[in-house]
Amino acid sequence: MMLILRLALASLRSRKLTTALTVASIALSVTLLVGIETVRAGVRDSFAGTIRGVDLIVGARGGSLQVLLSTVFGIGNPAGSVQLRTMQRWQQHPAVKWVVPYALGDSHRGFRVVGTSTEFYARYRFRNNGRITFAAGRAAQADTEVVIGSEVAARLQYAVGTPVVVTHGLRDIGTSNHDAHPFRVVGVLARTFTPIDRSVYVTLEGIEAM
Repeated sequence: MMLILRLALASLRSRKLTTALTVASIALSVTLLVGIETVRAGVRDSFAGTIRGVDLIVGARGGSLQVLLSTVFGIGNPAGSVQLRTMQRWQQHPAVKWVVPYALGDSHRGFRVVGTSTEFYARYRFRNNGRITFAAGRAAQADTEVVIGSEVAARLQYAVGTPVVVTHGLRDIGTSNHDAHPFRVVGVLARTFTPIDRSVYVTLEGIEAM
């Protein structure tokens, strides 16, 4: 046994460069594998913690993944629109406890604009039953009022009272500004570390008025 060990050590000493490169390759591979697994776990936890307590997302006919990404994670474009009477029919269904409407299709300086109701602020949950809270102001109620996420407020230097003009279209591909119907910031949301921080919220009446 000792003879085999001495022969192995002698072989390694005679091939120092090859041995060093092999050890370095193994160490690099292990580091890369651990890093990828850490990132994967972090992304999975982030996605899983974005929304809680929701059993069903109803959208226009199309891919379910597209509906999920566009509504919950703010990624990509929505498949289409659902008529108001369709939402109301679901709202009155005996198996449905509550409904949070989402109207998409507009943006403000690269941030997604979401038309919703006060149910959003009361019902939305994330991670360990985290709730939406306000760092300043209150929820939007009138068709000229807007609530902004913490990242929107920080990057654009907005506060309660700041005027906002919404652009028709998503992100940087908007086609025209709704100058005839300006908004005013009435609330700034506390940081959630979810896509909520990067969103702008108006009322459904505000979407209709635009």
